[in-house]
Amino acid sequence: MQLYESITFWHIKIRPASPGLFQPKAECFSFLHMWRTYFINSLNTCAYVLVQGEFSAIVSVKGRNIKAEKIEQFVATKLQKKLTGIFSQEQVDLMVSGVSAVRLLNEKDCIQTTLDIHRIPQKYSIAGDFRAYPFSSYKVLASGTPTQIDRQTVWNWFGGKHQFHNLHQICHVRPTADSVASQLN
Repeated sequence: MQLYESITFWHIKIRPASPGLFQPKAECFSFLHMWRTYFINSLNTCAYVLVQGEFSAIVSVKGRNIKAEKIEQFVATKLQKKLTGIFSQEQVDLMVSGVSAVRLLNEKDCIQTTLDIHRIPQKYSIAGDFRAYPFSSYKVLASGTPTQIDRQTVWNWFGGKHQFHNLHQICHVRPTADSVASQLN
């Protein structure tokens, strides 16, 4: 008999008190490069979006008895170490103070949070169509291009690539929680 370590899924938000953070494209590229380089191996990233004033991601972590505070501390410590010198110390401090983690309890939570994350650019009127927004995992998840994102896990939540696309299409056309919830039931 083989023992498998359980995996938990977390919704990580970095929402600094300053809404001006992540405004220039250069800051977005720098932050996402840092995330891919230093976080993606330790926090298996399933989905993300980066908009002005907020980074939001779903990550998986091995282990069942992990507390939100431990995840938050891990992210904050790594941000402090890896962003110093790339961003001003004031910006790094704002990011570190804005870290939060919420455990996703089931597959339905993971699906709904993925849809919510991808819709953020459209919800905040940053993009007319969230599917075209460049600082989001949507495009790479919807495609077959090589990626470090855990695409297969996300597709499994949705019941495959086709259903992933369909539910996102519903969100684009009728972006209400009820329209998506009816599809999930």
